[in-house]
Amino acid sequence: MDHAHESLVDLSRRKDSKSLRDLMRLARSDLKDRTRRLFVNHIKRSNSARLYLFGILREVLGPNLIALDYDVKTRPRYTPGFPHPLLFDLIDSNRRQYEKMLLSFLKFRDRFVKISRDAALGIAGTER
Repeated sequence: MDHAHESLVDLSRRKDSKSLRDLMRLARSDLKDRTRRLFVNHIKRSNSARLYLFGILREVLGPNLIALDYDVKTRPRYTPGFPHPLLFDLIDSNRRQYEKMLLSFLKFRDRFVKISRDAALGIAGTER
């Protein structure tokens, strides 16, 4: 059952204060979501399409591709607001030593800023 036409007609009949731009955004978002679902459902149903797509992905991403048949909701296990209890206790018990060590690195600040974030560029002012 295809409700795409029905959905677009409903958008055009709205009597609220939405501008044409807002209506077009809603339509584009709805169409994008429907297209994604259609594509994903087709891939799920068609073994040949799935194999073809995974072949392309393996070619691009390498042999370590893992295909899951369920959604993965990633979230950090530990955060600054909820740290790992053992690591927090270890670091907290030696906080002054860690602080002293980290502050001692500041005397090398001028050298640290010369190190590029891109490893291929190396260190400024030095030969490779």
